[in-house]
Amino acid sequence: MFPGVSTTGLFGCLVSAAFGATAGLAGQADDGSAGNGGFYLGVAFPLGHLGATMQESVDNTAPNTLVPEPRRGQVFEDEVSGDALSYGIGLVAGYWLPFSSGAYFLDAAVDVESRGGAVEAQFAGVGISSERKQLGESWPDRVSQ
Repeated sequence: MFPGVSTTGLFGCLVSAAFGATAGLAGQADDGSAGNGGFYLGVAFPLGHLGATMQESVDNTAPNTLVPEPRRGQVFEDEVSGDALSYGIGLVAGYWLPFSSGAYFLDAAVDVESRGGAVEAQFAGVGISSERKQLGESWPDRVSQ
């Protein structure tokens, strides 16, 4: 329904996770036992920001339209935007390999996530009538995705 759905803020979440993981693993490197690297399992709590825009056009220019005057022969266009928080839970499995003293490392991970969150918005409605509910107008519909 929202063809332009995109996640923003995901980059910030990934950067925060990378700094958190780096600090945690660098702190473990002082133990002596953490300097070997290895496999790990974890739980992921992804957060993000969803933004969506939907456009609607009502074209009354067809010669055989049933739309009465004065809406006949006109095109009404409406647009609505919405945003929402995206959240989820997942599992992470990976392998990390430290370099030299353990302050720097190579890490590869795979995660499986279940996400939630819905974008809701409402068209204002575009047309000639005061309530925007006549045949041939964009109605004030509520949409969600």
